[in-house]
Amino acid sequence: MRQFKTFFYGSYINFDVLAEAGINKRDFQVGKINNFSLTIGPLANISVDSDSCVYGIVTQLTRAELTELYGKHSITKLGGEYFPEAVMVSLNNADYQAALVYVAESLKKAPIKPDYIQRILVAARKHHFPAWYIQHIQSFAPL
Repeated sequence: MRQFKTFFYGSYINFDVLAEAGINKRDFQVGKINNFSLTIGPLANISVDSDSCVYGIVTQLTRAELTELYGKHSITKLGGEYFPEAVMVSLNNADYQAALVYVAESLKKAPIKPDYIQRILVAARKHHFPAWYIQHIQSFAPL
C-alpha cells in the first residue's frame, strides 16, 4: 500500500494522540520546516513566516490513514479542517525530505484546552525539541 511522508507539528507529534485516531506508532524522524511559524488557538496551525521555523516529526501514512486523521478525526474530534501542502523538511541528520504538511485555512475561535497543550509539550520534550521552541509552545497555555 502506498505511503506518503507527512510532517506533523501539533498534537499528532504525540503517538498516544495518533493511537486514539487508530494510527499505530511507526518509524519517524525529527525535523523542522523553515519559513513557517506555529500558532495554537485553539488548535495547532502553521503560517508563512520568513523569520521562523516549526519543529515536528516526519513519518509515513497511507491515504486511508490521512483521510482518517484529516477527514474525520481532526474535524469531528478536534474541530478543525486541514488541507495538505508540500514542504521540505530539514531533518536532524542534515538531510532534507519532501513531505506533506496539513494546514488549516481558518479555525473556529475557541478556548485552548490545557490538556491539548500538554499533549504537544510531552511529545516535544520526548523528541528533544530545542528549549526555546518548547517555551514557545508553553506560551500558548491558558493562564
